[in-house]
Amino acid sequence: MNDREKTKEQLVEELAQLRGQVADLEAQLARTQQVVADQRRINDSLPVLVATAGLDGYYKQVNAAFERILGWSEQESLSRPFLEFIHPEDREAAVAAFARLRSGDPAINFLDRNVCKDGSHRWINWTVIPVPDRDIVYGIGQDVTDRQQIEEALRESEDGFRAFMNHSRSTAWMKDDQGRYVYLNRVYEELLEVRREDWEGKTDFDLWPPETAEQFWKNDQAVLASGHALDAIEETVGSDGQTRYWWSFKFPFQDVRGKRYIGGWGVDITARKRAEDALQEANRRLDT
Repeated sequence: MNDREKTKEQLVEELAQLRGQVADLEAQLARTQQVVADQRRINDSLPVLVATAGLDGYYKQVNAAFERILGWSEQESLSRPFLEFIHPEDREAAVAAFARLRSGDPAINFLDRNVCKDGSHRWINWTVIPVPDRDIVYGIGQDVTDRQQIEEALRESEDGFRAFMNHSRSTAWMKDDQGRYVYLNRVYEELLEVRREDWEGKTDFDLWPPETAEQFWKNDQAVLASGHALDAIEETVGSDGQTRYWWSFKFPFQDVRGKRYIGGWGVDITARKRAEDALQEANRRLDT
C-alpha cells in the first residue's frame, strides 16, 4: 500500500511512530554524549597522561594532564606528529615500539623522555594498547621523572662510592640488613684472595667458620640495632687453619628507598698482633 492509499489515521499513526523512534534515538545520542563527556571529565582529572593516537602518527585526543605536566595545550598536542614531542635520543626506540603496536602488540612499561613546552623534558612510563581494526591506540603515561632522577643520582653516588672504595688502602665491604654481601672492594679481594662475584649474595655463615661468622653477625646486629657506628672492633678471622686479626669500623646507612645496609672498613692487624704476642713471650722469658 502506497501513501496515497493510506488513510489519514494511518499516516498520523506512522508519523507518531517515527517521532517516537526519533525521540528514542535522540535520547540514546544524549546518553552517549553524556557518557563521553563524563569520561572526558574523568580523564582530565587523572594525574596521568591519557591519549588516543592514530596509526598516522598524530594524537587524536589528549587529556588535561598533557598541559599540566608537559605544558602543551590540547590544540598544540594534536597539531604535530607525536614523535616531535619525544626527546631526539629516544625517537628510534619509540619508532620501533610504534611498529610493534601496528602489528597488534601492546607496549607495556615503555619509558621515554617527552619534551616540555619550556624546553625541559619529563620521563614518562607508557602503557599503550592497540585497536588494529580502528587504526588507533590508547595510551596511559605516568610521569616518573622524580624516580628517574633519584635513581640516576643513586647510580652516580654508587659509582663514586665504588671508585673511592677501590682506591682505598683498607678493605671495604657492604652488606644488606640480612647480612648478605653486596660489595667488596679490590683490596678485600686481593688480601683474602677471594672474588667479589663468589661472595655477593652470601652471608658470613656461608663463607666463614661458625665462630667467625657468629662474631661478625653479632657485631653487625649491634650496629643495626643501635643505629650508630661501631669503631675499633677487633675481630678474629679464621680461614684455612690460619687466624688473622682485623680492626673494623662498621656503620649503618639507608638508600633512597629506605633499605638498610651495613658498611665497613677494615685493616689487617695480624702482623701487629703477632709482634705483640712475640713481645709478651719475650718479656715472659726475660722475667723467668
